[in-house]
Amino acid sequence: SDWSSDVFSSDPPSTLRIYAGPLSRRVLGADRYEALAPLVTYPAAPDFLARLLLFIFDLWNGLTGSAGLAILLMTLTVRGGLMPLSIRNQLGMREYGRKMGKLKPKLEVLKQRYGTNPRKFREEQQKLMREHGIRFPMGCLMMLLQIPIFFALFSSLRSEFAIRHEAFGWIRDLSGPDRLVDFGRDVFSFLPIPPGGLRGVNLLPLFYIGITLWQQRMMPPPQDEQQAQQMKMAKWMSIIFSILLYNYTAALALYMCMSSLVALVESRIVRAKDQQQVGAAALRSEERRVGKE
Repeated sequence: SDWSSDVFSSDPPSTLRIYAGPLSRRVLGADRYEALAPLVTYPAAPDFLARLLLFIFDLWNGLTGSAGLAILLMTLTVRGGLMPLSIRNQLGMREYGRKMGKLKPKLEVLKQRYGTNPRKFREEQQKLMREHGIRFPMGCLMMLLQIPIFFALFSSLRSEFAIRHEAFGWIRDLSGPDRLVDFGRDVFSFLPIPPGGLRGVNLLPLFYIGITLWQQRMMPPPQDEQQAQQMKMAKWMSIIFSILLYNYTAALALYMCMSSLVALVESRIVRAKDQQQVGAAALRSEERRVGKE
C-alpha cells in the first residue's frame, strides 16, 4: 500500500511503501503472490545460488533453532565442500612459487635483455617456463568461485526475514550491525566512510581484518613480483571490504569471519602437505643422484 502526506506546505509530499503479509519465502513463492516477486529475488547474484544457500541455512536453522548457529554451520558446509579444491589450488600456487624461484636468475637475464620491450620479454618468459614445464597456476580460481557465493549472501541476507530481531551472543539483531558498543550517534559525521556512519564499535568487521592479516602472514613469502602484487591486493581488499560493509548485517559478517577461520585451518593443512611434497621431492632427487653415481 502507498501512503502520502504533505508534512509542510513548502515540502514535497513524502511517500512510504508498506507491506503487510506473510514473511515466509515458501508462501511468497506461490502464484498468488507473484506481484511480490521483487521481495524474493536477489538482483546481485543468481537466484538459484541465493536460494541454495538459504536452503542450507533453513536446514541448520530448523535443527538448531538459532539463526546465528545456522549461519556458522552453513559457512562450514559451503567452505567444507570447497576445501579439497582450495587445498589443491594452494598447493599448486606454492609449487609454482618454488619453480619460479629457481628460474629467477634466468628471468633476471631476460629482464635485462628485453627490459625495453615488454612484449618480447613476456614471449621469452613463457618460452622459458614451457621449457621447464611450468604452467601458470589457477590462483584466482577460488576467488572466482567465492565471489558469486559472497554476492548471493549479500543479496539474500539483505532481505531475509528469518534473521530479523534474532539475537546471537552479544548481537541483538542479526539483520543489523553487531554493535558491541553503541555510541547512539555518528561521532564522525563529517567523514564519508564507513557508509552509514560510525555509530558504534562493530566487532565482527574488525575481527575479520585481524584474521585475514594473520592468515596472510602465515603464507610463504612471494617468489616473484606477480605474487607480491596479488598478496598486497588481497590485504587491501580485506580492509576495504570491512570498511564498506562495516554497518551491514551481522549475519554476513559472521559468514566472513567463519570463512576466514576455515581458511586458517586450510593454510595449516596446506603447509603440512607442502612440506611432505618438498621432502618427497628431495628424497627422489637424492635417489636419482645416488643411482647415477
